This record gives sequence, structure tokens and C-alpha cells, in this order.
Amino acid sequence: MSKALIIDIKDEKDYENRVLNSKDPVVVSFDTPWCESCNILNLKIKEVVGKYKGKVIMAKVNTNDLPNLVPHNSDTVILPIVAIAKDGKIQSHIEGVQGTDDIKKFVDENVKKNIKRMCICKTKK
Repeated sequence: MSKALIIDIKDEKDYENRVLNSKDPVVVSFDTPWCESCNILNLKIKEVVGKYKGKVIMAKVNTNDLPNLVPHNSDTVILPIVAIAKDGKIQSHIEGVQGTDDIKKFVDENVKKNIKRMCICKTKK
């Protein structure tokens, strides 16, 4: 298994540059350092992202420091949140603790088409 590229987002400009403007799909973990469930989930995300062999990036956003970046559908935010960013925006997100298989399915469903477009195939003449 390949090691996952993991980036820690420092501020909103860093998020824009390294997540939203990434040419590769980015799996974003919105969490806090004190959240034990978040830490466990991050290990699972790292495992899943590593299987993409460098074609998918993992980013971590500390929601204590950057609360404005958190995607949510209501006034209540449930951490951890895992999101997929590609094509300049968050495509989808899930909230709460997830199993490794659930994370893999979520990532597969959201980045599969993008991965296929990145493949360069040689054809025989």
C-alpha cells in the first residue's frame, strides 16, 4: 500500500490553494485535535487514500482554528466530517464516525470518474 499524502490546512487561503484548486481529488477531514473519534477516523481515511497511490490527497482542517470552512446542512455540526473536494468545490460530505468500508465506498463513489479521466492510455497503431 502506498503512503497517503496528508496536508494540514493552515488558513482559508491555504484551503483554497491546496484543496479547492488541487488538480487531484482531495479527501478532507474536518476535525479537532481533542476529538478521539476524529483521530481514529483519520487513520481509516489515511488507509483508504493510500490505496489510490498518490492520485488522491488527504487534507486535515482543524475546525477550532477554521470554523468557517466546515461544510454542514444545519445549525448543528457533528464531527468528524469527511468531504470530497474536486473541480473547485466540496462535492459531498458525510458526518460522524464511519467504518473503513463506508469511507472506501464514499471515496470510490466520489472520485472514481475523476481517476479515470487522469489515466493516460497508450494504444497500438
